[in-house]
Amino acid sequence: MLEVGFLADIGIIITVATLFAYFASAIKQPLIPAYIFAGILIGPIGLSLITSQSHMMALSELGIAFLLFIVGMELDLKRLKGVGIFPAIAGLAQVLLIFGAGYLASLYLGFASMEAFYVGLVLAFSSTMVVIKLLADNVELNTLHGRIIIGILLMQDILVVLALSIISNINNLTPAVFSLAVVKGLGLFAIAVVSSKYLLPVIFKYAARSQELLFLTAVTMCFLFGGAAYLLDFSIAVGAFIAGVGLAAFPYNLEIIGRVRSLRDFFATMFFVTLGMQFNVTSLGPLLMPALVFLAICVILKPLVLIILAVIYGYEQRTAFIVGIDLAQISEFSLILVTLGVTLGHVSPELFAVTTILAIVSIGFTSYFVEYDELVYETFSDFMSRLHGVMPKKRKKRLEHKIKDLSDHTILVGCHMMGYELVKEIKKNNPVVVDHNPEVIKALMDDGVPCIYGDIGNIEILERLNIKDARLILSTIPRFAENEVLIQHARREKSKAMVVVSAQYVEEALRLYKAGADFVVMPKYLTGKMLAIYTHRLLHGRLDIKDIRRKHIRTLKGIAKAEILDRFGPTFLKTLK
Repeated sequence: MLEVGFLADIGIIITVATLFAYFASAIKQPLIPAYIFAGILIGPIGLSLITSQSHMMALSELGIAFLLFIVGMELDLKRLKGVGIFPAIAGLAQVLLIFGAGYLASLYLGFASMEAFYVGLVLAFSSTMVVIKLLADNVELNTLHGRIIIGILLMQDILVVLALSIISNINNLTPAVFSLAVVKGLGLFAIAVVSSKYLLPVIFKYAARSQELLFLTAVTMCFLFGGAAYLLDFSIAVGAFIAGVGLAAFPYNLEIIGRVRSLRDFFATMFFVTLGMQFNVTSLGPLLMPALVFLAICVILKPLVLIILAVIYGYEQRTAFIVGIDLAQISEFSLILVTLGVTLGHVSPELFAVTTILAIVSIGFTSYFVEYDELVYETFSDFMSRLHGVMPKKRKKRLEHKIKDLSDHTILVGCHMMGYELVKEIKKNNPVVVDHNPEVIKALMDDGVPCIYGDIGNIEILERLNIKDARLILSTIPRFAENEVLIQHARREKSKAMVVVSAQYVEEALRLYKAGADFVVMPKYLTGKMLAIYTHRLLHGRLDIKDIRRKHIRTLKGIAKAEILDRFGPTFLKTLK
């Protein structure tokens, strides 16, 4: 039977987190720092409202398992198309370099070799859970930098499984024990891959007949792999993540994610609030200076290493920069590693406190880095230009087609659903398309449409488009910062082009009009308007629903064949036939 105090603690956490979330939304700030501050407020150094820390830690561990299960399902390996071997190379190189930096810095600061080993591991890995959530919230998973980041995180997750294997057997580590640990880690991945190819499709084909059965089967897989990981001396969270990766390629994964998303949001809130509750700067004492050094390695050196690797490989400045800053945090696995270290007597509770503070600060920074990546990039653009000028670089073929000598042309920014329809409409009006999804650009190149890969917030892309001589500029991307940059550039170039942009909120639409937009499209408003027209015509017998359905399916097939819905691939096309 549940204790009343346990339920009361959950109620307090959710209530306070909700209040902080409302406040953060009102002042347009990311939610993750709000949850962390809520935890600090109700934690030991705040109001001390929570009666049982052990209950909250157990709930947080369960939350991490569920979160990583869903993150694993969202790690669709098809998104890695077009980025080649770079994520694997960069992921391995970055982990080794940052581990070495953390280890040497710890020894210099007076830590024992065992604790220095843990510090190196803590700093080496980035948070799959946090980064995937932030990229998904900003619709950036399918961008080039999103694909690179996913690949690097996947490489890191493989390495962290090996690290957990080593730590569990570090007291009697021999070549045989190490080999067995590697075999166990890779074996768990192999079981997931083989099961997802031969066994799970049969099970899920039957389970898909019922939404409830599908949900229960998916959660069962999460706990089965979590239990298997526990028996192999891994964290349950590792097994849950591997189970998610195994389900990622299934056509049912979106339905599963949709049904589990509410659980994810609940447990994410619990995790971040519980993380804030563990904040206790008074316990650091003499470790405050080492904590600052470790933080500098995490949020300065780690991004710099990734940026340099990406520049050397030949990626453009903005892509390289965003890849770096988006991974400037420690991982949820770092907390698991240190918790295991405390349990085994390898590290002191004070080092756990340092790790907690590193997690709170670095994850909080990341929330702002991702939310305001354009502003951060603009701040460091001069540094990136100098770095790009002095670093040796591999020449990469630019993803573009027929964009020289542009004049009296129509510029279309964003070729997703809305943009796909616009491309068909403006094909006879000298169009050029800008999109940050490399698969979209490749499809447009195959169709002979002038196009270029990139983000409209990148000044280099804006200059290539010859906006001064454009006839019409259309942006289907409802991101205020990018559209504002586009409008300002057009006005600065004294372009006579009509500028039509998109916005999500009324306030943003009014600000874009003030910035100089000729017209601001609000997709939700237009959708409601069009639906109202369709409803009126259907009710009065002026529209044939079968004809509308037939035309809509034909359009969707065209989008799929153009690979704009490249995530679904052949499986999705078969379902349309």
